[in-house]
Amino acid sequence: MHFGSLGGADVRTSVLVFAVLFAHSLPEGFAIGTAYASDVAGLSLFVILEIGLQNIPEGTSVAIPMADAGFSRRRQFGAAVLTSAPQPIGAAIAFLLVETIKGLLPLSFGFAAGAMPALVAAELLPRMVRSGSWRSGAGALAGAAIMLALSVGLGLGLGLGL
Repeated sequence: MHFGSLGGADVRTSVLVFAVLFAHSLPEGFAIGTAYASDVAGLSLFVILEIGLQNIPEGTSVAIPMADAGFSRRRQFGAAVLTSAPQPIGAAIAFLLVETIKGLLPLSFGFAAGAMPALVAAELLPRMVRSGSWRSGAGALAGAAIMLALSVGLGLGLGLGL
């Protein structure tokens, strides 16, 4: 795969990580829209904070393989920001159609939750072991761990009324 003058497996991995996180953003938007449409006190704040905070390590997960492939910092930053572009679209759809979307939410949550671990397990970890380059795999694992910690921490804080 080639992107401008860059090519090879690192570019392929960069495009794959970007595509998975871009698609992963739409169900996150569904969660935001549904939370705003619900009557559960504090749910919308929790969902916005959790998704907003997890977008930081997700952006890092996009930038690390791009850096390995030789992309400029500007392109890395742009790609990291662009992965969240589907969120407002998903939020608007879910907010307007919350009753219809509720039945689909378990599937979209499952897709969003499974997309990144599946990418790490199928693509990044095997490459990391073959090449001896721990940077991409370790960054993706660290990002997943940070997202999980943020979700648990924010959920506990909201549940305890903090």
